[in-house]
Amino acid sequence: WNTVEQTEQWRRLDDGAYAADIGIHIANVPVTVAGTLALEPAEDGSVNHVRMSVESSIPLVGRTLAEFVAKDCKRILAAEYQYIADRLDLLD
Repeated sequence: WNTVEQTEQWRRLDDGAYAADIGIHIANVPVTVAGTLALEPAEDGSVNHVRMSVESSIPLVGRTLAEFVAKDCKRILAAEYQYIADRLDLLD
C-alpha cells in the first residue's frame, strides 16, 4: 500500500459559500493530484462542487498512470459522498 496524504485549505467567501484548494500526495507514485472544492448554500441544504486534476510527467506511460489514479479518485469521491449522505440520513 502507498501512503496518501490529503491537504485542504478552506476559506469563507463573501457570499457565504466556502472554497478550498486540495492537494493529494501519493508516496512513490509520480503523479500530481490537485483541485478545488466549493461548498455553497442551497435551498435544501448545500451543494459541494469538486474539481480535480491528475497529471504525470512520465513519458509514454504517464497518461495511463494519471488515468488510473483519476479513476480511483472518482471511486473514492463517490464512496465518500455515499458515506456522508448515509450519515446525514441518520440525522432525519
